[in-house]
Amino acid sequence: MRLCLEFAPACGYPSRVLACVDHGGPWLKDQHTIEQWTLEASMDWVKWSLIAALEAGYDLLHIDPNEPMKAEHVIDLSHRLIPGKEHFKFHTHVDDVTKIIPAVKHRPDIWYILGEVTFCTHVGTHVEVPYHHQKDGADTATVPIAPLIAPGVVLDFSHKKPGETITLAELKQHEHRIRPGDIVFIRQGADKLYYTDQWNDQAHLSVEANQWLVDQGIACMGTDATGLEVPGTDHQPNHLAACKAGVPMIESLRGLEQLGTERHLIIVLPLPLQGCDASPLRVVAIKKEGLQDLLKGLQP
Repeated sequence: MRLCLEFAPACGYPSRVLACVDHGGPWLKDQHTIEQWTLEASMDWVKWSLIAALEAGYDLLHIDPNEPMKAEHVIDLSHRLIPGKEHFKFHTHVDDVTKIIPAVKHRPDIWYILGEVTFCTHVGTHVEVPYHHQKDGADTATVPIAPLIAPGVVLDFSHKKPGETITLAELKQHEHRIRPGDIVFIRQGADKLYYTDQWNDQAHLSVEANQWLVDQGIACMGTDATGLEVPGTDHQPNHLAACKAGVPMIESLRGLEQLGTERHLIIVLPLPLQGCDASPLRVVAIKKEGLQDLLKGLQP
């Protein structure tokens, strides 16, 4: 820093020179995390670093006030995939990397593993895209991603029993809450049945209700049950209508009760599996408070 201050006049720079440093912020550094420092020890280190910078003669410190996304502002809406407990094929194999790729070598004291997974595209929380029922429809590699990052609402029909119908009139009671481009979730409370023999018990949308919902211009629809299809048919009319309209359908969500009646940002990211009709996925909802914190971090 002293050299910079001395060098400026020597180069003929006529104005005052301010010595500045980008301090970063009062966050855990990699060293602190690896060594498992306590919060108190980390903050003491930050204070010492700030004082040291001032004593060194810096005129201006840039301290980043951004906060990381708080865990309570992010809601995971996906089931955990557990080998041996899923209702569709799901097998995992994890071994030392040398057993899977013999050409790779490592020291005996180094933990270095690799995994292989075999699964059905409909395992766990998954999204079904138009290719599921349209020969020329988008597969999971080509389905547009931007519409799957959108505001979302939950319509609560948890009072409905398995086999019962959600009618058009009942669905229209929520019309004021649905906007074009929304991701709309139908809550049945069926996620508690996911790992049981009743996992396939569900209510369903009437054909008219399903078509009306699709016609609202929504980006995506989903439920915490295994589906919203009319039972006893041989042509899956609700799936056909959604796929024809290009509306992806998410099945086997969980924790929709955590969203209440508020609107949240929903993020739905299928794996880009070329030639596949569906994909397991992680669905998350971000509360408004989390978005506000995130937007602050994007300020210049």
